[in-house]
Amino acid sequence: MPKIAPDWLSIETDYRHGRLTVAKICENHGISVSALMQARVRYGWPSRNKTTQKDCGPAGRRNLISRMFAVLEKQIERMENTMAQNADDKEIALLGQLVRTLEKLVELDTKQAASQGEKPKKTDSNSEEMNVLRTKLSQRIGQLEKV
Repeated sequence: MPKIAPDWLSIETDYRHGRLTVAKICENHGISVSALMQARVRYGWPSRNKTTQKDCGPAGRRNLISRMFAVLEKQIERMENTMAQNADDKEIALLGQLVRTLEKLVELDTKQAASQGEKPKKTDSNSEEMNVLRTKLSQRIGQLEKV
């Protein structure tokens, strides 16, 4: 019995609709997951993984900025706890890089919001949160340099 070619239009519809899992789509259409993924790339279907989308929108960008603040706070706490044990230059450099990354994200978010006609939230690099964070960082780095 000759093998019937998959109905890629029907598969694409199921894939883009998003109600079925990839495994269920493959089962329903008698194809492998790798065949589906190859078709996705070949035909230019979008990824279903929402976290890999290039433009995560204003809410996603602000969520990322909030998460970066949380990472910085945790890193600062960790450095405070190890201050007595002489924090090394790598930790200080990492903290500086995190701050620069956060400032860049805030700057990009502000520009994106302005280009879309949105009112920028109070997350620009001169906001009160950023100034408090800068002050904390400079004080703690000064303390680390004295140790």
